[in-house]
Amino acid sequence: MAVSVVVTPEGKHELSGELKRSGLYNKDLAPTPARLRNWGLYSFLAFWVGCCVVIPSWSLANVGLVFGFTPLTSILVVVLGNAIVTVPLLLNSHVGAKYGIPFPVFVRASFGTWGANIAAMLRAIVACGWFGIESWLGGYAMYVLVGIIFPGFKDPPVKIDWFVLPGPFQMSMFLLFLILQVWLAVVAPPWKGSRAIKAMFDWSAPFLLAFTLFLFLYFGLKVGFDKMFTFQLTPDKPLGGGLYFLFLLLNINVGFWATMALNISDVTRFAKNQTRQMIGQAIGLVGTMAFFSGMGVLVTAGGVGAYPDALKDTANQAGTANDLWNPINLFAKLNADLGGALGIIVVVLALLFVILAQLSTNIGANVIAPANDFQNLAPKRLNWAAGVIITAIIGTLLQPWVLFFNAFSYAITWLSGYGGFLGAIGGIMIVDYWLLRRRRLNLLELYRENGVYSYRNSWGVNPYAIIALLIGIVPPFVGWLNVIGWGISIPGYQGSWLDWLQTGSWFWSFFTAGVSYFILMALFGRQYIAEQTGEAVRRDEARAPARA
Repeated sequence: MAVSVVVTPEGKHELSGELKRSGLYNKDLAPTPARLRNWGLYSFLAFWVGCCVVIPSWSLANVGLVFGFTPLTSILVVVLGNAIVTVPLLLNSHVGAKYGIPFPVFVRASFGTWGANIAAMLRAIVACGWFGIESWLGGYAMYVLVGIIFPGFKDPPVKIDWFVLPGPFQMSMFLLFLILQVWLAVVAPPWKGSRAIKAMFDWSAPFLLAFTLFLFLYFGLKVGFDKMFTFQLTPDKPLGGGLYFLFLLLNINVGFWATMALNISDVTRFAKNQTRQMIGQAIGLVGTMAFFSGMGVLVTAGGVGAYPDALKDTANQAGTANDLWNPINLFAKLNADLGGALGIIVVVLALLFVILAQLSTNIGANVIAPANDFQNLAPKRLNWAAGVIITAIIGTLLQPWVLFFNAFSYAITWLSGYGGFLGAIGGIMIVDYWLLRRRRLNLLELYRENGVYSYRNSWGVNPYAIIALLIGIVPPFVGWLNVIGWGISIPGYQGSWLDWLQTGSWFWSFFTAGVSYFILMALFGRQYIAEQTGEAVRRDEARAPARA
């Protein structure tokens, strides 16, 4: 029986049957059946609460304190940055709810059937880095908090650096947390409708928000709420605030979720309808990031006020047990402050808080994307489970105990560094789907190796997407190499136009790549768009009234 495309009365596109496994198709990459698209408004709200309530989000506004800004300024920049990134995220959400396809299949439309792997791998490597960071922080939390209950569970101090492993107790907790996540992800593959992942978000979201509010109220009552809002860190080497660091802070806040702005169709492929997923995501992302990062910076201010001995290390991002930029250390001090049975109860709740926070973010934001991306390289040989395992291996090899080290390297080397790559891909995807195709894809052709999305060349690559990608990523990438000192040294770089361009890497790459792609396709790629959205597309679909 021939497979065709069916459109439901609600406008959801799906395949009438299952294609033969091929170089572009397997069960995990297939469009989600309409009957499994059951995520409603609350599910998307809970999804973003689960993703945003995590240690790096907690620390995001704290970066503003290190840059020399007040808590209020830092929080406002977080809100603005996340409001900006919500726009491309919602634009890329539409295709998931309409066609039920994951990111690596969606990006075949703009980059080509095989060129999609270029965009997918750039996204996947970033996700592996985040998976490693979140796993390390989850394991480190288990190590610190278990050590409070069992004081002998402690490693001797080790200076963490590249190719220098932490102690055996820390590594054992890291590996335990890693295995727990891999197991959870493997037992909840996409073709099951991600029911286990959905349940985890639904149940963990209220607890995560409640515990965060408890910390805010506790330290507010302890040191005074007014002091929490007026607090300002003073590092030994002040960065001085100013427009440059304000722009950098905005860029890293956009770059923080520029990851999910690309692969959000991996999640919205389970949506009931467009309106609910858009409202749930807009409120969930901006609202939760504003609340949680705001709570993070205020609780950190309260913690430093309550424990003055932590002020110097926190201001200088010393990476010690006195550095309250990492809330795990704050939990340890809170236990000592409360003492007795109450202290132990708080430790247990804090342990549950960290495990749920890191698990929900890693499963939702850092496993789904790379697992889909890696199996997209060879769908005949790889499946969801293989993609999850590859993600865990690469995330460990990237040595996450070094990546999340201090505010400046976290901002420049990591967040601002990859922002230049992801912004370019996002600009191309949005221009392609919304302006050139006007939301029309041929679902069946996306899975055909020699179909219209091969761009009629033996490589299956859209050359104009690659050119636009390079235009977007090369300038900020050169500046990034200079900043981290990898083979390039540019005289007079500091304060130059290239410095400012790299400081706003996501903005540059998003707009230049998007505009370049539109011009190139309008001048040289019209025949491809016409072929991919023409009459042949409409004849392949068994149409019903649609509203998507």
